[in-house]
Amino acid sequence: MPSSSATSDPQLEALLRIKSAIDTADYLKEWTIEAGAKSGYCHWDGIRCVNNTVVWIGLHSGSIGVGLQGSLPPASAFARLTKLKVLGIRQQPGITGTSPLDWSQLKQLEIIGVSNNSLTGTMPAAWAGMSSLKELYIWNNKVTRQIPDAYKALSALEVLELQHNRLTGTIPAWLAGLNRLRDLQLYRNSLVGRLPNNLQGLKSLQEMDLSYNQLSGTIPA
Repeated sequence: MPSSSATSDPQLEALLRIKSAIDTADYLKEWTIEAGAKSGYCHWDGIRCVNNTVVWIGLHSGSIGVGLQGSLPPASAFARLTKLKVLGIRQQPGITGTSPLDWSQLKQLEIIGVSNNSLTGTMPAAWAGMSSLKELYIWNNKVTRQIPDAYKALSALEVLELQHNRLTGTIPAWLAGLNRLRDLQLYRNSLVGRLPNNLQGLKSLQEMDLSYNQLSGTIPA
């Protein structure tokens, strides 16, 4: 792991720490101390900066291809990226393990995308403390168990896409309390029971797919 003395740039140090977690096969050849010097990392594929400050990480097939191997980094790896708003590490089957509980410390994040990887485990209830979170994408993994009730605290949430997982339990009635929710995707899970009647209270909802579960009741119009 690079030290701050080796990079002299806290953002570069952070990005190299992220690489050490997600890229054990050294797929990201350009992610080096030399290439990242003098804010060179702002020109790396999958990185966006504003005024030489990293605000967006989007590592997916469209930006870097497919080849990452490793696990999602702990929150400490992002500590120096204080202006980071968008965090996407997706479409990488070589990314395994679970979703880090301590990402709940990344209070500034507005979008998290970890879809189409090979993640297992459960959805971290601790993420309910991410008060700025607007969009959450965890679809097409192997995530199990129920949607945490703690997520009812995500009042800013607009998009929740959890399709193609192994979620169980019922569709929680508290979803109706997410007044800004416009996109809800829960299809192809193992959800059961009756649809909550109060889902019709989601006035901002534009898209919803609950198919390929074991549900009963009427989908609100």
